Amino acid sequence: MATNPDLGHYSPYKARFDEDGVVLIPGALNEAEMSLLEQCYESHFNADKQLAERMYGDGKDEIYFLTDNTIRAGERYQRLMAETRIADIAQDLFGGHDTYYYLEQMWNKTGGARRTAWHQDTAYIPFKGPGLVIFWIPLEPLYAENVLEVIRRSHKQTLFNAPMYDPKDHTEPLYDERDLPRIPNIENEREKWDIFSTPMQRGDVLAFHPGCIHGGAPTRPDQVRRSYTFRFFSDEAWFSPLPGKRDLGQNRFSNQRQDTDDRIVLKGFEQLKPGDLLCQSNEWERVRAAV
Repeated sequence: MATNPDLGHYSPYKARFDEDGVVLIPGALNEAEMSLLEQCYESHFNADKQLAERMYGDGKDEIYFLTDNTIRAGERYQRLMAETRIADIAQDLFGGHDTYYYLEQMWNKTGGARRTAWHQDTAYIPFKGPGLVIFWIPLEPLYAENVLEVIRRSHKQTLFNAPMYDPKDHTEPLYDERDLPRIPNIENEREKWDIFSTPMQRGDVLAFHPGCIHGGAPTRPDQVRRSYTFRFFSDEAWFSPLPGKRDLGQNRFSNQRQDTDDRIVLKGFEQLKPGDLLCQSNEWERVRAAV
C-alpha cells in the first residue's frame, strides 16, 4: 500500500481525538470518494445480504450489519485504501505511525428502527492502547437525532461489561459482573453523560476510539440509514485478553453477534501473548507505512 503523501493534513483533529476520543472531520471525503464508498457498500451489502446479521427488529423496523475482514481478498477494499483518504486520515490521527486495517462493517437501519445499545467495542475485542480508531461514515446527510452518538473521554475511564443486545435489557452482560461491571442504563440518564452528537453531511467522517461508549440513534419511520465503518490500529495498540464468557445457556445474542466475533475478531490472536503489539501478528495488513 502507498504511504501518505500529505501526512499532517488532518493533524489539527488529532489533539481533540486524543483528548475526547471522538472528533467530527467535516468534508473529509469528496464526492468521488463517497461515490466509490457507496458503490462498494451497495455491491457488497446487496450481494451478501444473506450473510448480514439482524441486530434488532422484525419486519420493516430492522437493523442489519455485515462484518468483513477480507481486505486482502477483495478488489473493493484495495481500491478504498488506495483511492480514498480513509487510511491517510487514520495515519494522521495516529501521528504518522504504521497503520493497519482491521475490519469493516456496513450498517443498514430501516423504518423507525430502535437505537443500538450503548457499548464499548473494547469490551468485545481484546485491544488496548492509543493507536485505535473507528471511522463511522453515513452515506446520507443526517440530523443529530439520527447519528451515532459517542460519550466524550469514556475511553479513558471504566471498561464496562459487554452488553448482549438483548432487546428487553440493553445492559444484560456477556461476562461475569465480578470481571467487568455492568454498563449503566445510559439512555435513562443521558443528562449525566457528556454525549457527542452532531448533524452530519455526506463526506463527513466521525472518528472515535473503540474504548468510547457509543450507540446508534434511532431512525425515523420513513428513513433508511446506511453507514460504513472502518477500523484501524497502529503500532501503539496491544493485545489485552478479555474475560471468559459466562454460561449463557439458551440466552443467546438476539443476532448471534458473538458467533461472528468468534469467527472474525479472535482470528490471529493465537499468535500473541498479553501485552504483545497487535502488529506482531501477521493476520492484518499494513496499509500505511510510518513516515
